[in-house]
Amino acid sequence: MLIAWVRKIAKPQQLSACLDQTGRYAKAAAKAAYELNILDVYLLYLVNPRRIKAHGDQKLRRNKSDTADAKLIAEFLESKSKKLVAWTPTSIDNEKVT
Repeated sequence: MLIAWVRKIAKPQQLSACLDQTGRYAKAAAKAAYELNILDVYLLYLVNPRRIKAHGDQKLRRNKSDTADAKLIAEFLESKSKKLVAWTPTSIDNEKVT
């Protein structure tokens, strides 16, 4: 449902999404987005959470909630998007075998 909504409201490359790369969940979400072919609709960035935290520290952020974190990540993406490299999946040959 979310993917259908995004495709309906966005033109290709119009939206951006940023995930802090904590644990395996961000990479799994990024891979799922890629497999569902929604990366033609938006750019996806996986960012080290320390960079986002440092950005929050610069803004003297004191709140810690899901809403505050989402706003912080959006602010980070807006201010740093020109310096970030969009995520692309690694080739199967480069995947770490677990």
